[in-house]
Amino acid sequence: MKVKSENAIFDGDMYLMLIFNGQMAGNFKFAYKAEIQDGLLDVIIIKAGMIKDIIALFIKMLRGDHLEDTSGLIYFKSNKIEVYCDEDIVTDIDGERGPDFPLVIECIKGGMEVLGLKDEIKL
Repeated sequence: MKVKSENAIFDGDMYLMLIFNGQMAGNFKFAYKAEIQDGLLDVIIIKAGMIKDIIALFIKMLRGDHLEDTSGLIYFKSNKIEVYCDEDIVTDIDGERGPDFPLVIECIKGGMEVLGLKDEIKL
């Protein structure tokens, strides 16, 4: 897999990549640094490695522990991400089949206006 953004480049094997526009996936707060109004996506890459290390990493994530300086994991923010893969891997968007590679995923700051709030907020 190859992942490119203005803040990070990853080129290698991974078990999982999660891209958030909020903090939660299911009932788990994985992207604890995410801010709804910052116009950035939070990206978590779990690099391929030893199974025993990955199990410990998933336990740490499920407990909601901080992920800074965690071996086997990359966490960064970006408004635009490009993802390339030469293998026939299926992408997933909230449990539904996603598009084929290559992917370009972008967060547009202020791209959605929420109506009905007392104070005007652009998300």
